[in-house]
Formats: sequence, structure tokens, C-alpha cells
Amino acid sequence: MKLKDTLDIINQSNLNNKGLAQQLVVGLDKSKDGYVQVPIDPIDCQFDGLARNLMMWIDLSSSRPTPRKLFDHLDNCDIECPDWIKQEYEMKFLDHVVSKSTRCFLIYKAMILDYN
Repeated sequence: MKLKDTLDIINQSNLNNKGLAQQLVVGLDKSKDGYVQVPIDPIDCQFDGLARNLMMWIDLSSSRPTPRKLFDHLDNCDIECPDWIKQEYEMKFLDHVVSKSTRCFLIYKAMILDYN
């Protein structure tokens, strides 16, 4: 199913039932490496977990969300920092303020991984 087809279904159905809308997924060819199917609207398991803790780190860090503060935050929450976060380029500079695009990437990936 192509993205356009999925969006047409949503528009035609006038979906007000969030549960039904969450069941619709963007159709991607799962045979391609690096692609997964996820709901168009995030579901409960994607709002909790690592993505939520990443948002808490950003909120609690005021204007200086650094990797050091993230690692400390996760440690204080008894959460082991995933290797994919540690390997992200900006996360290697502990006192560097992490860019907005990297913060978005971290939350996006955490939400996808929490779904699967």
C-alpha cells in the first residue's frame, strides 16, 4: 500500500475513532533494510519508555541539553543507555549542546524502536 492510498483511506473514512486510526500504517516494503511499518499516529507504547525519558532530559536541561546530562538522567532513572545513542556523532562530545535535529532524531528513533 502506498502512502497516498493510506491517506486517501483516512480522508474518505473520516476517522474519528483514534483506535482505528492507530491501526492504519504507512505501507513500506519491509524487504528493504532500514524500513519498518509504524502507525501513522503513535500508540501508547511509543509515548512511554525511552522517547519520554529523552523529552524529560530536554525539559530538565533548560537551555543546555548535553550528552553528559542525558547519560546522568538515564542513569538516575535506572535505564541503560542504548548503544545506538552512544554511537551518535554528537553524543561523543559530553559537554556539547546537542543540536535540535539530533534531539529530534533521537526521539524519532526511540519511538520507532519502542513500537517494534
